[in-house]
Amino acid sequence: MAHFAYVWELGSNFGHLANFSAVSRELRSRGHTISVIARRVDGYHLFLPRDSVRIYAAPCISSRIPRDFVPRTWSDMVVHAGFADPDTLADLLSSWRSLFQSIQPDLVIHNFSAAASLASHSLSLPSVNMGLGYGLPPSTQPLPALQPRSQLSESLRLELDAAVFDAACRALALLQLPPIESIHDIYTGDTLLCSFAELDHYPSREGGRYYGASFELDAGVPARWPSAPGKKLFVYARASGPHFRQLLTGLRASGLSTLLACPDAPPGLVDKLSTDTLRIEPHPVNIRQARQQADLMVCPGGQGTLAAFLLAGVPVLAFPDHQEQSIQAGVAQINQCGVATLPPTADVAALLKRAASDPQLQAQAQAFAKRYSDYSMERQASALSDDLEKLVAGTALESAPTNTAWRS
Repeated sequence: MAHFAYVWELGSNFGHLANFSAVSRELRSRGHTISVIARRVDGYHLFLPRDSVRIYAAPCISSRIPRDFVPRTWSDMVVHAGFADPDTLADLLSSWRSLFQSIQPDLVIHNFSAAASLASHSLSLPSVNMGLGYGLPPSTQPLPALQPRSQLSESLRLELDAAVFDAACRALALLQLPPIESIHDIYTGDTLLCSFAELDHYPSREGGRYYGASFELDAGVPARWPSAPGKKLFVYARASGPHFRQLLTGLRASGLSTLLACPDAPPGLVDKLSTDTLRIEPHPVNIRQARQQADLMVCPGGQGTLAAFLLAGVPVLAFPDHQEQSIQAGVAQINQCGVATLPPTADVAALLKRAASDPQLQAQAQAFAKRYSDYSMERQASALSDDLEKLVAGTALESAPTNTAWRS
């Protein structure tokens, strides 16, 4: 049996662990050993049982990213993850190399990595990239802009790539290791995209292997709406989010029957702000039940949530909290998947009413659900595990038609 090491180096959201949960269970059921190297280890047991994996803290740096910084490309993003300074990067690489040499994995699964990917490459460890498109850019020259409709010049993108490439080569030289040949060596190996083509953050990607999105359906408390007539909204929002007050005001004014899941709701918020048409639930809500009853899903726009509701034919109104969600919602809207976005200056109540009854949005969401009516998380986990076993055995993956890797 094989030893797989799953690496989450960049990003702060626990979705990086949640998305591996089903695959981890499947691999363990086949007798394999799993190590997880995570950027955050507090709370990992909520997604991966403590006795099921070996857990390690990921080497990382304390980087003060400017509040208004918006990365333009993948290279621009990893500058703040150690690639701004060769000495810092050399320290990171040394730490990652020591960790990999200590645990001796047969295959490294990189979820969202940069220094870790370069370290595994320097050790010639078999590696694969697995996750959302956002952290796994296509191997074009230069790397594409993160914003699909960006007018970022080729010369600037080449300049950003060159800075990261130079830092990597200098750091490797400090460790007396050979240089890489191109920036693509930082994330070498096959790329297994846990997404659908229509939801890929890089819509121009060619030849992607798509296994479908990851999400959890059955965790959480029962979905219970207020006993009010009319359309039903299911809303997921954090009280700490930048748009929460604007959204809450609109929900209350809309008069629509609304179930708001707000896991970080402060004490007193539920009783103070609930109305005859708005029920605030301070716990995660069972998604399977929610999507069976909702007419419209309202959320920041993370892919797992989007996909879970679109697969049930429920349209989504997104209010992105950060760049990744903004790109995700924008791509889904461009590809007519049944997603609309909430502009910062919108009349929220009016837009909620319109979106909940929009026949075009409903038709788009139902078309998405029909295209993937045979999709399931079980099939995704099985297909990913099959291909991970092939890779660890040294077998090359066959080319798969776009969007059907999980069907193979």
